[in-house]
Amino acid sequence: MHLTNTRGLYDEIRTITVVPIEGESRDFVIYRKLATHFSTFFNSIFGEGTTITHFKFGETDPKIFDLLHQWINASRFDYRYKQWVPRPDDPYLPMVQLYELAEKLGCIALMNQVITTIRKMFEDSRLQLFMSVPIINYIYTNSNKGAPLRKITCDMFAFNAGTTTLTYKKSERIHEEFDAELRKRLIERTKDPNLLEPHHWVYHLHEVPGDEDECTILEKESLAIRVNEERVQS
Repeated sequence: MHLTNTRGLYDEIRTITVVPIEGESRDFVIYRKLATHFSTFFNSIFGEGTTITHFKFGETDPKIFDLLHQWINASRFDYRYKQWVPRPDDPYLPMVQLYELAEKLGCIALMNQVITTIRKMFEDSRLQLFMSVPIINYIYTNSNKGAPLRKITCDMFAFNAGTTTLTYKKSERIHEEFDAELRKRLIERTKDPNLLEPHHWVYHLHEVPGDEDECTILEKESLAIRVNEERVQS
C-alpha cells in the first residue's frame, strides 16, 4: 500500500510514549500523516480534525515498537542480530510480538511484511530453524482459528519438518489446536503428493502479488476476478 501524495508528509509530528509492563518508558516522534496513513488506530488518535499531540501507549515493549517505528518511516525494519532477543535460538519471538502490535494498531501492510519476514528468516536458515514450542503455544493461545500466524507456523512444520523434528516437538507439551491442525495438514499432503508449500503472500491479508512481489490492496470482488483470470491463463 503506497502513498500517492507526499505533499506535506513530514510537516507535522506527534509524540508517543511507549510504556512497558516492566522497565523504562520511551518516547517516539512520528510523522502524523505517515502514521495515520498506515494505522487505523493512529488515524483515530491523530487524524484530521484531532488536537492530540501526545499519546501514551501502554503494555508494549519499546524495542518492539521501535521496529514498527522503523517500518512507518522507511517501510522496512532491522530484525536480525538483535542482542535483546530473549531466546537467541528462537529469533521469531520479536516478529510474533511485532505482528501482534501491528494487528492492534490496524497496520495490515506491516502484518503482511512480518509474515514475509518470518518466511525469509526460515529460508535463510536453510529450512532448519523451526519455531520453538513456547512460541507455537504463544501464537495459538493468543490468536484465533485461521489466523495467518497459525497457518504459516503449521505449514513450516507440515512441509519441512522431518519425522525426528515432529516427534521432538510433540514430546513437549504443545498446544492441542496446533497438533490437530498439523495432523490435518499432513493428511492433506498424503492425499495429494503434488501439494506444495504456499508462497508467503498466500498468508497475507487482503493482498495478491504484483510487480516485484509488491502487494496491492484489493477488494474481494477484484481478488476473485484476478484469481479467475490467472486460472484461465494457466
